[in-house]
Amino acid sequence: MTVVIRSATLLMLTSLLGACGWHLQGEPGVAARTSPIYLLLEDTHSEFARALQTRLRSAGVELSASAASAKITLQVTAEEVGHHISAVSALNEPQQYEVYYSVSYRITGHGSEQHDISLPAVQSSRLSRTMNYEKTAALAMQRQEQMLQQRLAEELAEQVLRKLNFVAVDSSPG
Repeated sequence: MTVVIRSATLLMLTSLLGACGWHLQGEPGVAARTSPIYLLLEDTHSEFARALQTRLRSAGVELSASAASAKITLQVTAEEVGHHISAVSALNEPQQYEVYYSVSYRITGHGSEQHDISLPAVQSSRLSRTMNYEKTAALAMQRQEQMLQQRLAEELAEQVLRKLNFVAVDSSPG
């Protein structure tokens, strides 16, 4: 009997949440306010470029072939990926590396009803993670670093998508 009551209560709460407009947070809803977007990328095959294009497409954003036909231009002005030693042993051997990925970008264009969209300057984002290093597994460490760089690129692409959503919301008439 308790299972039936709990199920009914859960169903009722779910219905109430749906009725009030609440929903789970998913991909930011930038498609309608920002499509089409023109991407101006220095390296179209970088981890960040691929992650950004994938995130935009999965959010329903149309990518434009030219800046003239786009509402927004997203220009990636710099991209840097790498690592440096962050901890050494008593024998002066690397124990940890900090793997980092940074991007700089500019967002310009026109939003809904020709409101200008322009962030004040080039925006920069940098993410890093610490990775333990084991010299006896150098090949595995390289693969781990590549996977970490890919994950950082995906997180940076998500940050840019959230920034696009903010810019699109901020520029909508009020």
